[in-house]
Amino acid sequence: MMGAGIVGRFCARCGAEEARYIHGLCSRCFWEDPEIKVPPEVRLFYCRVCRSHMQGKRWFRMKSKLLREDMEDAAMTEVARLAELPEGVSISYVRAEVLKEDEEGLPKRLSLKVGLEEAACGTTKEVESLAKVSYMECSACDGATRGAYEATVQVRGEGREVDAEDKKAIEAAFREVDR
Repeated sequence: MMGAGIVGRFCARCGAEEARYIHGLCSRCFWEDPEIKVPPEVRLFYCRVCRSHMQGKRWFRMKSKLLREDMEDAAMTEVARLAELPEGVSISYVRAEVLKEDEEGLPKRLSLKVGLEEAACGTTKEVESLAKVSYMECSACDGATRGAYEATVQVRGEGREVDAEDKKAIEAAFREVDR
């Protein structure tokens, strides 16, 4: 009797038989996929004065009171921005370890452990990356250091975000005061 044998499922790449497959591959072959690219190194920029960090072209205040926690969050954002991951794969965590500090004791180089998670089967993998940290002054601290500001004014909307129309009115009011 030909063809009477039981045909099982197997990995399309290596032939391994497993209980679960991800896109037709065993978990080992899936995680070896060249489409999964985590940057080997990222750059982080921090203000030497207020510890804000730069994302793109904007400065953001620290979310955590601990610089290391904030650096892990900033590194996760930067790794996620640069990573090339197939659909269903996400970054679940980034843990940082300081490899080198500057003369003031501020982190200059970090070793990153990046956790990747595949959603369909829940398999995970940890990869390594590095972060170089550079320090400079953010635009607000630079202006304050140069004496460019006579005062800092904070404007808030009552129970809502300040919109473009509000900003125009505020700018007009400052132009009027500046005359």
